[in-house]
Amino acid sequence: MIHYSCDLCKREIDTDNDQRFVIRVDISQDIDPAALEAADDDRDYLDEMQDALQRLGDDEYAADLVDKQLCFDLCSECARKFAKNPLGAGRQIEFSEN
Repeated sequence: MIHYSCDLCKREIDTDNDQRFVIRVDISQDIDPAALEAADDDRDYLDEMQDALQRLGDDEYAADLVDKQLCFDLCSECARKFAKNPLGAGRQIEFSEN
């Protein structure tokens, strides 16, 4: 039998008595096609490629470029909390402009 635990509260999820929720997150860079079309035709592509190759040698830079897929198991209580505030952002007070 497979045992699951909630990735937020660390409590074991008893699939016989509680539901298990799976949260999948895909992280990827957004590319604006309009920006690509508006590129300057006088660019030096060889210099740009050289710069890109040098940056790829830096592990931190290369890790940021890789698309990531994350998967989390949540218990029903944590899934409810996650659905209300998926990014975990604190509430911000907004004042009217009087």
